Amino acid sequence: MSSAAAAPPSPIPLYNHGVLTVDSIFHPEKVKLPMGSLCLVQETAKGTVRYWGPVPELGEGDWVGVELELPIGDTDGSYAGKTYFVAPPNRAIFISPNIVTPYDEEMSSVAIIDDVKKRLAAKELERKRKENAETWNKLDNHQEQLLLKHALVLENIFGPCTRRVNVDEMDPIEMEEGYEGPRLTFPLTGDMLVDLLEHFKKGKPLHINFALDLLAQSRKIFAAEPTLQEISIPEGKRLTLVGDLHGQLADLFTIFTLNGLPSQDNEYLFNGDIVDRGQYGAEVLFSILAFKCLFPKQVRVNRGNHESRQQNRLMGFEEEVLTKYPGPNGRVLLAACQKVFDCMPLCALIQEKIFVVHGGLFSNDAVSLDHLRGISRKREPPVHSDVFEDRLYEEMLWSDPRAHLAGKQISTRGAGIEFGQDVTFEFLRTNQLALIVRSHECVAEGYDLVHNGRLMTLFSASRYCGLQTNKGAFLSMKKDLQPEIQQFYAHPMQESHWTAPAALGLTEQAAMAQVLEEDMTKMIIVTLLDHKPSLYWYFTQTDKGKTGRVSVEEWATGMKTVLKLDLPFASLASRLADVEEEVVEVDTTGIRERRKVQRISYAKFLDRYRVEVTGSDAVAAAWQEAVIDRVCEKLFLALRRGGKSLEGRGQKGSLSQSGSSVKDAFALFDVDRDGRIEYEEFIGLLKSMDVGLSEAQIYELMRGMDKNKDSVIDLEEFTSRFGIVFTGYVDRENEGVIVGLSAADSKLLMKIGKRLVKERKQLGQVYGEITGKPFPSLVRKASTAVENETGPQDAVGVVMEDEEEDTISYEQFKAFVRELGVGPSKASDEQLLRLAQHLDVDGSGTINFAEFSRGFKVADLKETRPKLRMSRNSVSLVKVPKQDGAHLVRDRGFLSLEKQISEDVGGMEDSEASVSEPGWTDRIIQQMSNFLFQYRLELASLYRAIDVNNDGVVSAEEFRSGFIKLNQVFNMMLTEEQIDLLMEAIDQDGNGQITYNEFLKAFKVVDTCKDSPNSSRSSSPTSSFSSGNGGH
Repeated sequence: MSSAAAAPPSPIPLYNHGVLTVDSIFHPEKVKLPMGSLCLVQETAKGTVRYWGPVPELGEGDWVGVELELPIGDTDGSYAGKTYFVAPPNRAIFISPNIVTPYDEEMSSVAIIDDVKKRLAAKELERKRKENAETWNKLDNHQEQLLLKHALVLENIFGPCTRRVNVDEMDPIEMEEGYEGPRLTFPLTGDMLVDLLEHFKKGKPLHINFALDLLAQSRKIFAAEPTLQEISIPEGKRLTLVGDLHGQLADLFTIFTLNGLPSQDNEYLFNGDIVDRGQYGAEVLFSILAFKCLFPKQVRVNRGNHESRQQNRLMGFEEEVLTKYPGPNGRVLLAACQKVFDCMPLCALIQEKIFVVHGGLFSNDAVSLDHLRGISRKREPPVHSDVFEDRLYEEMLWSDPRAHLAGKQISTRGAGIEFGQDVTFEFLRTNQLALIVRSHECVAEGYDLVHNGRLMTLFSASRYCGLQTNKGAFLSMKKDLQPEIQQFYAHPMQESHWTAPAALGLTEQAAMAQVLEEDMTKMIIVTLLDHKPSLYWYFTQTDKGKTGRVSVEEWATGMKTVLKLDLPFASLASRLADVEEEVVEVDTTGIRERRKVQRISYAKFLDRYRVEVTGSDAVAAAWQEAVIDRVCEKLFLALRRGGKSLEGRGQKGSLSQSGSSVKDAFALFDVDRDGRIEYEEFIGLLKSMDVGLSEAQIYELMRGMDKNKDSVIDLEEFTSRFGIVFTGYVDRENEGVIVGLSAADSKLLMKIGKRLVKERKQLGQVYGEITGKPFPSLVRKASTAVENETGPQDAVGVVMEDEEEDTISYEQFKAFVRELGVGPSKASDEQLLRLAQHLDVDGSGTINFAEFSRGFKVADLKETRPKLRMSRNSVSLVKVPKQDGAHLVRDRGFLSLEKQISEDVGGMEDSEASVSEPGWTDRIIQQMSNFLFQYRLELASLYRAIDVNNDGVVSAEEFRSGFIKLNQVFNMMLTEEQIDLLMEAIDQDGNGQITYNEFLKAFKVVDTCKDSPNSSRSSSPTSSFSSGNGGH
């Protein structure tokens, strides 16, 4: 639908005979209504019958001419030059007799009410659509701000986004046999470009040889062009402006279908943001560049903020290119694309009256076109520079207009500014211009006019990201500069013959609105995952009655305050949280009334959303298991050497003495002797003990132990939490006895295990001297784990395949045990042989010492967390039944048993196991998982930069070094020891090479109350869950 840019939309008739015509020859003839009688058209519109008879131009049979009460018709009583009756303009209509009925007051009232309901529903749908679109854009800008900040941090730490690649010295790649794609030679021809478009339409990439040639040729053309392109439109020719495309190839093809391919008479100006976000950035770019090479004077391009390394690194184009063009050559192609970006002009001036730029205007006043002409553009776009020229460069690509703003303000995008009408008018006056056309923002109609019609936003990616309901638009003009705007929805590329795009119906609009609202909800969830502790603290301070609940209004205020997002959270409450209604009594002017109040359980709300490991990634689960095991072990050992840890702090007593009690342990934490452990005391002491937790993780440890939420831990909460357990087959009938062993042998095995836990490092030398092998790692080799299908029915366990480097002989095992000095002073060879044979699970005559030593661990005996059963390819939850007379620990990977360590230790009750609130171990795992999920884009980008072969592999040292630097910058969420354990878990074969991509894909956000709210965007680590989130 074309219309002049400044003209208001023309009224659309409610009725149109071309649409509502019913073929009357298929229906019985209706009784003719008397002339002058009142009637209803479609049981809705009131009118008067003025004509009943034939109208040959409309078709066979009789037609009814009705004069309507309201101007919603399409004629004045005439049709095809013949007057049938006389009526005011737009007050008459010719319709089939089948939709005309005698006037009935009651039927009319019902129809009117029904029509009003429909109109109100449509109005509410439109209001909701606008609110959702505005909310989505705010979240999108917020995400873009974070990603831009992170991109700058990465560049400061690791240098430029891409390594120096000489794109001009690469030798041609041998064409694979059977290649049937387009072959580009220069100069290009129209037939070559048609073949190219058809090739892209089939979803096939251009061969890298031709892509590199195309980039080299277009780079030369752009390099010779000025920063500000000055365009004149010759008589009889047309210029079309296209806004953001963002890799949506279907939109580009639709524009070409509706408006024609570029030619000598059909010129184009593409206004930036060609790539990122969409799946076909390379194809959109190559299509435009090919036409640029064919028609260098008729096809022009302005650079957008996404034609940059910083944005490509995190917003999809880098990953797209390296995926479509694997191996080292993909990196060369990416570098060649970005060198073309560096040469693109920044803005255009059409016939000295219309200024075209991707972003917007400037923070400085009195900026002239001469300033813009003088910008040195052939470089990565600067951000946050204090240099005047750099600020102009940044703001041309990043700034946004605001309809109701006076002056300028900081942009929510993190770069550029937001500016008001006065800034627009001043720039136009200074440079004697009539109009500014810019892009950079998704707008509902595809275009938007603000600042009294002097500034237009043009956006050409319809149904943006597959989530928005927006139309796309392009703007065409001739020499007289009268703009015409064409709106559209993109066709599927698979269609071989295209027709004019149809508008979205109400049902499809509602469905798309639902998709947008769901994605918007997911974006909020991803944001709140980073702020759970702050939200929890805010809600506890608001909850004066300590009920565990806050009102919806208090919840919405907390979300807005902590997340720093000005969103309609109150209206989103039911989508994000379980809203409970209760009746309360309130006193209003002395009269007590009962009112319904909506409240939200904030602990339940915060625990509802979490990051989990996908079922196919046992590596991540093995890492999490090892981290928790190491923390428990360090806490256990720290408590027993507590006196030494506190030397110089004025504390008395040491838990290293054999007679220490749990009260002694508590006293170590209770620095001020008030009988309670407060938050600051807890953090200070655990830091001094080096228990392997970051400060944020120590907070989660305290929060998990603080069951009554009073920010302190009392003696009852703290007693006897940590003890050594053996994970393996246990006898349900005999407490502390291992299946297949006598009580004496079981006791000896436990003593061996306790020495292994307490002196794991010291015993490594002894083990090495006896076996000639390094002491086995604490980290389980997850890829070799198999479910035990043949063990006793009343036992749950895991056996491991033999690994040659971790197996020892019976004699080596017996020699090692004797060196430990445990058990009876004269342990017989027969007893040690029985132990060895018991541990030889496959009868091979050897013992997998790695699995044996890992079977002993320290666990929190009161922690209630789900148990993981490990298999070759999956991790699944399994409920572990309680055993009478034994302390079962719901530990990751194994069923655990230990005899009572002290009289203070009690069995874990079934009611305790049913508590839904996660414990401290689960909270810490959540925190680690969230860190990896939130920074998956940055980590993937970092390792892609290191991965010169583009094969998804980096060295272990590169992995560790990069991870540690990133961790230091982003709040030290992990400790170096946890990073080492992570590296060890990923490096399954121990060859020092890390496959990083699959690991980063393993983490996803889930809603524990329903199905996982995975983003509709790609699950790739470089999709932004926004995805996909980020700017225009």
